[in-house]
Amino acid sequence: MDKNFEQTLYFQEGNRRSVDFALNFAAATKPTRPFACRFTGGCANMTTADAIGLRRLEQALCGGKTGKRFAGFAIFGGTRMLSALDPTEVLPGITEVCPNIANDCPNMEMLGLIAGFRRQIRSSDPMLSGHIIIDKNPNFLTVVHPAPRSVLQLQPLPDNNEVWDDEYKETAMCFQTLHEYDWQTLNIVYNGGNVTEREINLWARLGDMHPGCWNMLIIKDSGRKASEYALRQDFLDAHPNIHVASNDVGHLVEKLEELGALCEAAELTNVLPFRRAAGL
Repeated sequence: MDKNFEQTLYFQEGNRRSVDFALNFAAATKPTRPFACRFTGGCANMTTADAIGLRRLEQALCGGKTGKRFAGFAIFGGTRMLSALDPTEVLPGITEVCPNIANDCPNMEMLGLIAGFRRQIRSSDPMLSGHIIIDKNPNFLTVVHPAPRSVLQLQPLPDNNEVWDDEYKETAMCFQTLHEYDWQTLNIVYNGGNVTEREINLWARLGDMHPGCWNMLIIKDSGRKASEYALRQDFLDAHPNIHVASNDVGHLVEKLEELGALCEAAELTNVLPFRRAAGL
């Protein structure tokens, strides 16, 4: 990690928008482009077999054999899972994909969202030095992920089925504003459970309302809800903004190129079309 790297934590309560976090989209620290990608899906409940395919997604985001790379803003749950038995062991999950490719995708800006934020915990355990613990589970610890440049911590809203719903709802509000300034967006779904299912259905409805603005890529054979929806041809036919890629590097690269997620260095810029909107 860059020795000059700094991470900023923001807090948001209820429907009060965090203007400072939103302005990350206008203040990239490196040349990038007006493209934002959400990474969602499985974390704690993935099987070992499900997690293996995450490596294929990482390889595809690095362009496979094309020479292209992912560039733009990567938005994902701003947490990392550590083994409760050995806190030096990082458990696999969708939140590790972008940090794992950061060196190969230097024009990616990572932003984190933490839903259900209620408290922060510090530990005197030397193996947890420097970590901000968000939650404790018998099998793993959830900590603030150290990789995103900015992390927005969301206090839970009372109208959610689960506190994690805030993460995709906040992303949808960010994307809605970005679309007003002609940004491209993409939501990539790997694995996931009931919260992910609600996110898939929200993106489907938004895509019906605003064709071309709410692309989502579901990865087939990644497990649980992603695998289920990838096989629902009636659902896919009804919502053309929902795309499917096989859990294969070549096909993933093909779909990522088609949806604008991969680019050549010549497409990068220091000037991004975004300014503070009245609703932020």
